[in-house]
Amino acid sequence: MTKKSKDIYCSTNYLKIFSLINGVDDQGRTPLMVAIKVQNIYAIRYLIGKSASLSRQDCKGNNAYHYAATSKKEIVQVMLNDVLV
Repeated sequence: MTKKSKDIYCSTNYLKIFSLINGVDDQGRTPLMVAIKVQNIYAIRYLIGKSASLSRQDCKGNNAYHYAATSKKEIVQVMLNDVLV
């Protein structure tokens, strides 16, 4: 594989992963929103680390911060700490 084809392959894989990380379900929720809703701190940290969208809105106009605000304090702290780092 040449360097150029390897770069294209890596870019294509990155775009696929990025679209999965920011994909939505039938209610417009991203994986980050679902992770917040079920209070999975490990998934939240992983998704934020992989540049999951914090501002994308679901069908009701809520974003990841809205989900965190209705969750427990620990989730809000994780989000703020991981985003600010």
